[in-house]
Amino acid sequence: LNVTLNLDTWPKSCCQFEAEVTPSFPKCANDCIRHIKSQDFCLYHPTDEPSHRVSLTLILVVLGIVPLCLVIAIVSCVCCRSKAKPHVTPSPEKPPQPPKSPPKVLVIYSKDHHLYRDIVLKMCAFLQAKCGTRVLVDLLDTTSVSMVGR
Repeated sequence: LNVTLNLDTWPKSCCQFEAEVTPSFPKCANDCIRHIKSQDFCLYHPTDEPSHRVSLTLILVVLGIVPLCLVIAIVSCVCCRSKAKPHVTPSPEKPPQPPKSPPKVLVIYSKDHHLYRDIVLKMCAFLQAKCGTRVLVDLLDTTSVSMVGR
């Protein structure tokens, strides 16, 4: 038996072949002696290690470019930070302005007891004198509240 293989269309990495012939006869019941043949068509042997000689210019280029990139990165970070956060002097805080019109208070009281009137009038005098508020005093009209509350 002869077998011919055309290796022109195969990739160059497929250059080691191993062929095995397994005879099948009734005498040996498919347990006959196998014949193995190996063939090597490689132009070079993959077990040979390529030389790892590194060029001096490659080393100098790498040692020159890496620090240059670091310097450019640092300078760009510093420039971007200074543009992003301009230095602003804090302005002094202004004290709160008093309201333009004095506040007004409406006090509604009832005549349940005769002392209520005196207490309410003293409280209104205090608010006008010490707090500077305008005070409006009104007597509670229970009949109008009961009509509105319905």
